Amino acid sequence: MIRSRLRDERGEMSLIELLVAISIFAGVLGATLMTFVTFDTLNRRTVDRTASQDSARTAVDGLARALRNLASPTIAQPQAVDKATDYDLIFQTVDSVGPNAGANAANVKRVRWCLDASTPTNEKLYVQEQKWTSQGTPALPANGTCPGSGWDTTTIMASNLTNTYGGQARPLFTFNSGSLLSINEIHVDVYSDLDPVKKPNETHITTGVFMRNQNQVPIAAFTKAVSGTTSIVLNGSASYDPEGQGLRYVWWDNGTKILNGDGITFTYPVTSGSTHALQLRVFDPAGLEGDSPIQTVKVG
Repeated sequence: MIRSRLRDERGEMSLIELLVAISIFAGVLGATLMTFVTFDTLNRRTVDRTASQDSARTAVDGLARALRNLASPTIAQPQAVDKATDYDLIFQTVDSVGPNAGANAANVKRVRWCLDASTPTNEKLYVQEQKWTSQGTPALPANGTCPGSGWDTTTIMASNLTNTYGGQARPLFTFNSGSLLSINEIHVDVYSDLDPVKKPNETHITTGVFMRNQNQVPIAAFTKAVSGTTSIVLNGSASYDPEGQGLRYVWWDNGTKILNGDGITFTYPVTSGSTHALQLRVFDPAGLEGDSPIQTVKVG
């Protein structure tokens, strides 16, 4: 009795008590390690997701800068946008690395931004460049697939995009016009998600660019007034160019150019009792054409 009491006072443990204590300690240690592993996994996933989103934002910013430096139009190439679809955009811009060698004094290059959606859970945004030293603009390289062949450089700008994931058809690019000559606003929408099947949800990155250097089609408009029975007075002073440039005026009748029918105003000699379908076509210095609606008039 005295020995048992002394053993208890010294704090000695039985084998069973020691095994129980070891089991509890192992459980606590395992739970701690599991918590650490889970935290480390989530932290790595967050870092990777942030890096992927930053890559997408950097790509969108680079695209916006290139669009703002759109190449100025010329008579040979009145528009700077070569292709504009939901997932493919090709345009000419100024090369900031120039000057280029040769006759390309303006340092113009062609740039293509396209989405490779062959793997919807990991779509890739590519940029391809074409540079030249000749004075004239070379032919457009292959662009039926993304990326295409024949370009000087090809770079992946962003991965883990999900614009078409799950059967969705969310355009990468939208435009204010279906005509290449009339496009001067482009909106970019990028959806980024490192793992679409897990939380958190995807990130939507968007921007819009007004292309200040894109030449716009002139507007043709005119008035008509019958003068007596043998002439029509035409006035195209309502026509204008969005950039404020001078215009060249050409008058048409029934789909045929009127001989000597040039000028902002024109007195058109006609036959009494005749009917005419009149149209004004105007041209800016780069050669862009604007056509007025046809106006029909009967004389006499």
